[in-house]
Amino acid sequence: MVKIIVAVALAAGLFLLNVVLLRLNKKTPVPEGCENLTPDCNACGLKDCPTRGVYEKRKEEENGNR
Repeated sequence: MVKIIVAVALAAGLFLLNVVLLRLNKKTPVPEGCENLTPDCNACGLKDCPTRGVYEKRKEEENGNR
């Protein structure tokens, strides 16, 4: 019975810690210079990355309009 109470208390404590940390993270201001970050898609080799696809489409659109 004591093990169950300890397990429930531990789970509740971890849940509350998670909630508190998430709220504190939302209140933290974005560091200067990090407001509009764009990925440099030449850095990784993942060909199926969804971010890379968006980046390449945007790059093609910019080259097509010039």
